[in-house]
Amino acid sequence: KAGQWFDRVRSLQITRKLTMMAMIAVAVAAGLAVFFWSQKPGYQSLYTGLDDKGNAEAADLLRTAQIPFKIDQDTGAISVPQDRLYDARLKLAGSGLTGKETGGGFELMEKDPGFGVSQFVENARYQHALETELSRTIGTLRPVREARVHLAIPKPSAFTRQRDVASASVVLELRGGQGLERNQVDAIVNLVASSIPDMTPERVTVVDQSGRMLSIADPNSDAAQHAAQFEQVRRQESSYNQRIRELLEPMTGPGRVNPEVSVDMDFSVVEEARELYNGEPAKLRSEQVSDTSTSATGPQGPPGATSNSPGQPPAPAANATAGAPGTPAAA
Repeated sequence: KAGQWFDRVRSLQITRKLTMMAMIAVAVAAGLAVFFWSQKPGYQSLYTGLDDKGNAEAADLLRTAQIPFKIDQDTGAISVPQDRLYDARLKLAGSGLTGKETGGGFELMEKDPGFGVSQFVENARYQHALETELSRTIGTLRPVREARVHLAIPKPSAFTRQRDVASASVVLELRGGQGLERNQVDAIVNLVASSIPDMTPERVTVVDQSGRMLSIADPNSDAAQHAAQFEQVRRQESSYNQRIRELLEPMTGPGRVNPEVSVDMDFSVVEEARELYNGEPAKLRSEQVSDTSTSATGPQGPPGATSNSPGQPPAPAANATAGAPGTPAAA
């Protein structure tokens, strides 16, 4: 029978032979494709709610852990092999990356709320959108893993003379081993305060995941001054430690120097009151100079009562020439 089949094939035309060979090749290729596809592990979605920053961090962690993954370009969903799904989730959860809700910002205001929505619902939607946008902005800071903002905005009223002041609370989840500098906390406080009308920075409270207060209500209070002094001492100690390490490590080798510097700074303030009398000489405001000259004729004639009597013309002075003794004077 096999010989008859080969004889029948030989008797076919060349076009039919080529068609049959092509069909056999396609069938073999399809079978191989199905076989190799069945050998590949099935991919399952890992997280679908991460933003671009979260996707980048998740990709770095999975790449470091040598876990294969795929990212959907349209939805941003991360998929991993089914047999590595739980390992990948534990790896990302240990680093603080979990799926979270996307949306809810000002894009929520773009959706049609429908007909008959009350003003209260509109205000609540706007406040929720503002809280979400502030949380996203604060979350862009490098030490911040996640942020939540809660706003307490009083309802405006035309019948009350003194209205309540708006306030805000910010809860930060910081990354492991990282903290916020004082200027970063001040930036968060000013960012939130400037986003709400009539809100002052003193009405913004910032705490971390441990419940530690990061913001200071009154910058001029004793607590604020003590915190600023402590921060200055810490920076000075860190600067000295770094300088000592840079000085000794070239001789001892990297990692063999662990300096510990304790700085004691004197923050005492001395107040001195001084009162000066006649501290500066009097200044001349204006000056005026007056010069008066008087010309008069002196007394003339021989001395006596006649020449000094008023109304008498002075007698001419006599010119005499002195002669020798005993000789009369010549006129």
